[in-house]
Amino acid sequence: MNTKYYIYISILLSSELLPLIPCLIYYRKTKNTKVLFLFLWFLLHFVSDASASLYVELIGIDTLPFGIVSTFIETFLILRYAQLHFSGYRFVWLMLYILPILIFFLEVNSHGTLHFVSFYVNMTYQSLSTLLLMIITFKTKQTTSELKLNQWLLGFHMAVFFYVVNLDFLRINENLMLQVYPYFLGVIVVFHSYAAYYFFTKLKTRYAH
Repeated sequence: MNTKYYIYISILLSSELLPLIPCLIYYRKTKNTKVLFLFLWFLLHFVSDASASLYVELIGIDTLPFGIVSTFIETFLILRYAQLHFSGYRFVWLMLYILPILIFFLEVNSHGTLHFVSFYVNMTYQSLSTLLLMIITFKTKQTTSELKLNQWLLGFHMAVFFYVVNLDFLRINENLMLQVYPYFLGVIVVFHSYAAYYFFTKLKTRYAH
């Protein structure tokens, strides 16, 4: 592994740690179920990336299965987070929960392994999360504070969407990947920093009262 890899992974994992503690504390204080699923979503990112990094370091083989399984689980976390903003539509939500399961098993079955760059699992997650967050942001009633958080979540997923769409191409163009990844990492760091700031501010406001 070269020096850049260790720098990038250190920045990534450090940024993913930022929102975990304030988000968990805020959930424990409020028992807000939406915050719980956001915490689980943040935690999954950190555990998946940390496990994959250790896996590479100790065993030295690809970590593609971590990404596929993590994205599969993320889909259900973001679906549940979105569902908490709506009432009713049981059949629609049932279909939305079934869709990623079908996509996951069909894509894995077609490859016969988890060692591949997933396009359909990733796109299912990115498409559903982006669409649902757009509906939440523009069509549901929420506080100004919740709106800001959901706008950041939407912006983050839209940025990641364009990265994922071109992931296959980037993986076979190492030089281009090396140029693009720092910007993608920057988006991740900014988002996690804002999330940490958001929950710290919420805690400060809560304690002020």
